[in-house]
Amino acid sequence: MVDAFDRLGYGTYKLAAGEECAGGVAHAIDTGYRHVDTAQGYDNEASVGDGIDRSDVDREDLFVATKLSTDNLSYDDAVETARASRDRLGVDSIDLLYVHWPINSYDPAETLPALDDLVDDGVIDRIGLSNFEPDQLDEAIDRLDHDVFAHQVECHPLLQQETLREYAVEHDHWLVAYSPIARNRVAGVDPLREVADAHDATSAQV
Repeated sequence: MVDAFDRLGYGTYKLAAGEECAGGVAHAIDTGYRHVDTAQGYDNEASVGDGIDRSDVDREDLFVATKLSTDNLSYDDAVETARASRDRLGVDSIDLLYVHWPINSYDPAETLPALDDLVDDGVIDRIGLSNFEPDQLDEAIDRLDHDVFAHQVECHPLLQQETLREYAVEHDHWLVAYSPIARNRVAGVDPLREVADAHDATSAQV
């Protein structure tokens, strides 16, 4: 299953629930994507699950990630809503569950044990963190019984996250980039445009 954690994932942020999302996910999988990313806060998990169901690709060849909303990070809420996310997605287990942000109801003493128990209970396969600072990562890694598989942050040529990329290498987890083309602001970066022009490509492709 880790082989399905492709370096290029299909994000569903701002895809409206219903056909826009379900059709987009199904098309992405048919096109070749094997890693699909959503979140409780996107309000489209059921539609993501619908899109997965429409695909002819075996479930074991897909990698499905979602995120706990910042209001669902107490122990009981994390456990309950993770199970609800699994059901909405229509999967036996969630390949990767992130803490979306370490804010609002985030409490390391409650949130992190919930993640460990969700792994132990087979609800999720892997633990992820998102938008954590290095000191917050230190605390989480120290408290968790299971390894952190991935840390997701905004990362692109205009925000290269050198410290967090080095941290990921040191602690042996994936650094997953969201907004990797900076919502297409890379189109205005001269060095990228020069490389793109030289290779008959776009700045986003570069």
